[in-house]
This record gives sequence, C-alpha cells and structure tokens, in this order.
Amino acid sequence: MNDFKNLLICFDQELDKVTISEDDRQFIVEGTIVGKFNVDGIKLKDELNKFPKRDSIFIYLSINESESITISTNNANVDDFVREVSGQLEGATEKPFTSIKIIIEKAKSNGCISIYSMENFANYLINQNLKGLLFVFNRLTTNDNYIVFECFEKFVAFQSHRYIFKHFNHALEITDITSTSERSSILSIRNSLCHFSNSSQYYFLPEDFILEQTESVNKKILSVFNRLAIIFSIINIFDYTIIDKKKLIAKLNGYKTHSFSISFNTIDLEILSTYFSLYKWVYSGGNYSDKIGLARNVLSLHFTENSVNKIKGDVNTSVISSYEIYLKKNVEHYIAVKNKVSEFLNNLNERATSIIDNFSSSFRNSFFAFLSFFTSVFILRYLSKGDINEIVSPDLFWLTQGFLFVSLIYLIISTWEINKNKKRFERNYKNNKTRYCDILDENDIDKIFNHDEDFRYDISFIKKRIYSYFSMWLVSIILFSGLITYLTFYMDSKPSIGGQIIISDSTNVKQEVDSNKVIIPDIGNQ
Repeated sequence: MNDFKNLLICFDQELDKVTISEDDRQFIVEGTIVGKFNVDGIKLKDELNKFPKRDSIFIYLSINESESITISTNNANVDDFVREVSGQLEGATEKPFTSIKIIIEKAKSNGCISIYSMENFANYLINQNLKGLLFVFNRLTTNDNYIVFECFEKFVAFQSHRYIFKHFNHALEITDITSTSERSSILSIRNSLCHFSNSSQYYFLPEDFILEQTESVNKKILSVFNRLAIIFSIINIFDYTIIDKKKLIAKLNGYKTHSFSISFNTIDLEILSTYFSLYKWVYSGGNYSDKIGLARNVLSLHFTENSVNKIKGDVNTSVISSYEIYLKKNVEHYIAVKNKVSEFLNNLNERATSIIDNFSSSFRNSFFAFLSFFTSVFILRYLSKGDINEIVSPDLFWLTQGFLFVSLIYLIISTWEINKNKKRFERNYKNNKTRYCDILDENDIDKIFNHDEDFRYDISFIKKRIYSYFSMWLVSIILFSGLITYLTFYMDSKPSIGGQIIISDSTNVKQEVDSNKVIIPDIGNQ
C-alpha cells in the first residue's frame, strides 16, 4: 500500500503551495502546478485501486480557474479524465495555472479507520479544546469497543486499552483491550463513588489513553492522550467533576476541601503517574469506599498553591502507608468481631442444648411424679391390704386418670413452648448473621458461620429430641392409663370354680354359696 504521495507522482510536475489537513473523517491535499504537465493514466488507475475500499478518493483539477475536472474511486473513468485534462491543457496558455485538490473521505469499517498523515492528524487533535476532543473520540468509538488506526507511515505499533495505532500492511494481534463488561463494572463503581456530571455523555476510562511503546509515538498525540488520561483519573478520584468546553471543574473533599478549574492545555504531564497510579490503586479491588476516602484525605494534604499540578511529596506512598495502618486497625477490629461471632455461635449451641434440657427435665419431672404417686398409692395399698383385688377403687381410678390428663395437658404446653423457643432460636441466628453483613464480607461470613452447618445440626438435634421426648412422654401416659384401667376393670373379680366362689380362712372352713348369696362362717364361734 502506497500513501497519498504516490498519487501526486501521477502528475509529472511537483505541486507548489501544498497544504495538507486531516481529521477523523477527511484527508485533504491542495496545491498548484504552473505550466503544462502530463497525467500518467495507467499509474493513476493503479494507485487508486491501492487505497482501502472503505475510503473514497476524489481528485479535482481546475485549469486557469475553469470548471473542475473530477475523478473518484466511485466513478473511476481514468481514460476520460486524462483526455479531458489533456484537452484543456492544449487549449490553455503557455504556462497555465492548475489547482489540484485531493479529498479522501474516510469511513470506519470493523473498528478500523485510516490515517494518511500522522503529523497532520496530531495537529488536528492538539488544536481541539477538551470538549471537542471528547466529541471526536466519542464519534470514533460509536458502536465499537476499540478503534484501530491504520496508518500509511512506517513506525512501531503502539496502543492503549482502547486505541491501536499500526501500519496498514502490518498484522497485529489485538490484546489488552478493556472488555465491555469490565468497562461497565468500573464505570458503575465510579458512579457510586463520584459525581461526574457528564457521565451520561462520556464512557471513557483513564487507561483508554495510557499509550504503550511511547518511544515510537508522535509527541503531539502522546501529549493529548496523557492529558486525557489525567483528566479521567481526576474524574475517577475527586468527589465532583464537570467538563466545561476547555476546562474541567473539580472539587475534592478530604481533610481539606479543594476546588479547581483545570485548563486542559496547561495540565502538567509530570503529574500523570501520580493520578493514574492513585486511580489504579483505588479501583484494584477491596473496599472501594474506604480506599477512595483514604486517597482523598491524603491527597487533600499534598496540594500546594491550590493547583492540581502542584503536589508535594510522594502521594502514592503516603496513601499506601496510611492504608496499611488502616488495615492493621481493621484487622484488630476484625479479630474482635470474629471472636464475638464465635462466642455467639458457642452460646447458640449451649442454648440449643438448654432448650432440650428444659423439655427433658419437664418429661422426667412428670414421669417421676406419677411414678412416685403410683408407688405410694398402689404399692403401699397392696402391702397394707395384702390383696391385689382391693388396691384400686373407683375413686382412686378417676383420681389417677385426672392426674394423667393433667400430665397430658402439661405435655402439650411444654411442646408448644419448646417449638416457640426453637423458632426464636432460628430467628435470633438469622438476625445476628444479617447484622454482621454490614461489618464483614459475605464470603467471610459464610466461612465463620461454617455455611450454616452448625446451625442446621442444632435445629436437627432439637427436632429429634423433641420427637423422642414427646413420644416417650405420650407413651408413658398411655401405658399408665392402660395399667390403671386394667387393674380397675379386669382385676375386680375373684377366681371361681364350677359356679361357686371359694373363700378360705385360716382354719380351712368351706361354705357353699349359690349365685345370689354368699354364706360366711362365724369363725369366732367355732
């Protein structure tokens, strides 16, 4: 691929008074030829075909201020163009005056755009004010995450995280480009930390303008990019910023409050490393709010002459040192909080055990109370009467059933109470876990709380013990009730033989008793 100069060779006379200009949409060359000249049609056709297909080339010739003769890549009838030029030159004076104008309409295709003169493109950029520059870069990056500038001058390729400069014929692997998702994430964090009034207009990051391989970069382009990197580093650090044509209005609230009106063309490029390093540190992870607050506090103490260009001392070292001290204090606080959480979890375990102990205690008390009652009433009555048939009376049966009914009611109340305590236990656990979310990282909380494993074990333990003690309590009530019923209704009749009831005394006297009458002998008269 040849550059635009090869087009001029097609005219066998050199151009005088040549002017060249270039922006992101057009490249224009203008000049004059005094005297007659020839046009090499074959070479012209060949050169027109070498330009990128995305660009359109227009050549205008005006001989002695006559109507222009035009040729373009959109309508490239070279032979007609050559004949027309030759015809006008033959009818012209001995030394005709010819104006030549070449316009290249540049179009962006697949994120690529042409640069025909790096120097003239750099002049265009450096002559723009701040708002004009951002308008150009916004226009370039519309619908594209990055832009490749394909240049027709030989140099070592260089790039930022969004803009790549390379020779037209050189293949270059595109790497280190900030992805759309990563860009959105950083901008979202910035919007939560800073107020940038133009945030809906400009979606740039400082690294978009940090160029690598700077030894091969045009100095003017490097100057423009570095200034833009400083501007957006400040935007991502300061509390309040707004872009106003040629300057940036900025306000910083730290230990001291500073307000600045920053002229784009007077920014000292030496401060780039300070602001960009500070920006990278703040947005490198961790607690963004704490880091940017610390950065603002330290930075506010280092300004001199109330200027963003005048910073005394090493701000970045001071910020990092302050942050290490801050982290040390936070670590002590973190350990204290973690110990408190551990204590809380231990207390929860003890509380789970206490809930079950209270329920089991109620069961034991109820069981042993009835067992004592049964022992004292039934066993002692048996020992005193000497006959199992005389142990249970109707009054004693109903008294015992009433006692068991009270035990059943006590079981229901105790079960209701332990379930209520279980729900309070669950709510207390969840509430305390939620409170620590304001202090600790979510992942850290999950580790400290062992991903709720201990909590689930305690809940399972409580449920199993409730079921076990409830079952034993209910079964004991049923068994005691069944035993009393049996003793009352099935042990009330004496054994009989052949329709007679045999009653024996100490002298082995027997009496026959019919079904309606029992005759008891008078033992005392025998």
